[in-house]
Amino acid sequence: ILSMEGKYKHIVKGVTFDIIPKYRTSDASGNRIQDNLGSLAENKLFDWFFSNITSLSTHAQEYLLSLPHEIALIATVENHKDIEFVESKFKPCGFNTSYSSPLPLSTGGNHGGELIAIKSRYQSKCIPKHIIEHITKEYGDLRFAARIVEFHNVDVLFITVYLWCNEGFSVRNNMILYQILMLKLLLRLPLVGFGDFNITYFEFKNSGWAERLKVSLIHPGLDSTMSG
Repeated sequence: ILSMEGKYKHIVKGVTFDIIPKYRTSDASGNRIQDNLGSLAENKLFDWFFSNITSLSTHAQEYLLSLPHEIALIATVENHKDIEFVESKFKPCGFNTSYSSPLPLSTGGNHGGELIAIKSRYQSKCIPKHIIEHITKEYGDLRFAARIVEFHNVDVLFITVYLWCNEGFSVRNNMILYQILMLKLLLRLPLVGFGDFNITYFEFKNSGWAERLKVSLIHPGLDSTMSG
């Protein structure tokens, strides 16, 4: 997990991100949306949930869509579904989504499929098209999902990523990290990232990537489940 750093005060603990969000108070027709977070003058927690779900199966869908209402953002990897399928499940349930479609494999099947879904009452937006085109021209198609969330006084870039397994810092895993670095530099926004890196905390810490991305690592507090 990567946390933003810079001049903005932040506290990260578990899946809670302590910041005051800006969110919609009315829908497109002007009808007031119920405010479940209280007054804008109050401090609020921005809660997210992350998981490698292996596949966006019926069971996974039911679990994700039954998470506590406090969860504002859901990030998942290894969805293994096309974008139309993913959007058809989340948008009717009040989420705006950014999705990186899985990569077809020559051996059959596919790899990845990364999703960021945020409740639509929060102000958020996709990465500008010209930014994506610039990155893909340099490094190929994006292999992670990214979305900008608008908070009071600051926009924050959220990303979720799934690196190739058993490869460490291979050429294609480094390419994904360079994509993230380029996106951060072009947008000039603080970054909050989470994912299945298929790399241990200490391997990532010693790689120099935290310094390149100018982020702080957060140890998950659990033993690595990597076997490769």
